[in-house]
Order: sequence, then structure tokens, then C-alpha cells
Amino acid sequence: MKVDGEGQPLLQQQQQEVAPLQDSYMQSRAEALQNVESTIHELSNIFNQLATLVSQQGEVAIRFLYFSLMHCIDAYLLSFVALFKMIYDYITITSLLICPLLSIMIK
Repeated sequence: MKVDGEGQPLLQQQQQEVAPLQDSYMQSRAEALQNVESTIHELSNIFNQLATLVSQQGEVAIRFLYFSLMHCIDAYLLSFVALFKMIYDYITITSLLICPLLSIMIK
């Protein structure tokens, strides 16, 4: 067994010198893991907030589409009513003109 100048085995002396380095390394690894954990937690919060925003914006988009669709339906119905009134007026005027002619033709 090799012994240094103070009578300690060389292996024991090397282990004593390496121990503080290992402790320092382990501490820095623990801090790094805590930083990773913290970053993952922050990312989780960000994605949760993003999901909430997307959900809210989705609701706004659905409302916008709904009101746009309702506006189009209203415009269509107004056009349909106007067309129906024009057809009704045409039939009324035509019948007013044709009925006297028919009565003259029948006599």
C-alpha cells in the first residue's frame, strides 16, 4: 500500500481531495435540476394561459360567425319578402287587367 509523507494511504488522501469536488458537482447538478423543474413549471403555466386564450378567442370567433350568419339570413329573408311582395303585386295587377278582358271575351 502506498503511503504519502504524513502516513495516510494515498487512496484515502485522493478520496478526501475528490470529496469536496464531488459535493460541489452534486450541488451544481441539483441546482440545474431545480432550474429545469422551474422552467418546465413556467412553460406549463404559459401553455395553460395560451389554451385559455385560444378557447376565449374561439368563442369570440364562433359568436362573430353566428352573428354574421344571422345577418346574412336576415338580409336573405328581407330579399325573399321583397320578392314575394313583387310577385304578389304582379299577380294582383295581372288579375285586375285580365279579369275585365275575360269578362268581355265571355260575353
